Amino acid sequence: MWRVSQKEIAMRVSREDEVLKRLTIDDIPESCAFLADYLYGDFGELSEEIKRAPYYRGDGLDLMRYLIKHLGGMTCSLPKLNRMRSVCSKYVQDRLAEEPDVTVKRLSLEMNICEKVVREYLRNAVKGSI
Repeated sequence: MWRVSQKEIAMRVSREDEVLKRLTIDDIPESCAFLADYLYGDFGELSEEIKRAPYYRGDGLDLMRYLIKHLGGMTCSLPKLNRMRSVCSKYVQDRLAEEPDVTVKRLSLEMNICEKVVREYLRNAVKGSI
């Protein structure tokens, strides 16, 4: 039976942050666009608005209270990072630029996706650079 080592798990977690860095407003699925539009912008203004709110307690749940007050009743399904093709594709392209001999297996482990999907991203990355 194949087991994942602690090192591989740590690599996935640290690389997931690297993949997330490439997320832009254009990558957000349409089903979550209202939430992204609502929160997008100057975060400092949002936090100041939250601090002035009568429900502010400073206990870490204030953003949740804000969302419940302003978006209560709405439904949004947040995608898994490894299902966001545009972000994953950007990551693969950036990884190829910084380490041209990176293996498919390594990228697969870093992104927590199957090797077949990584090969598809690589084909698209090569096509785009020609």
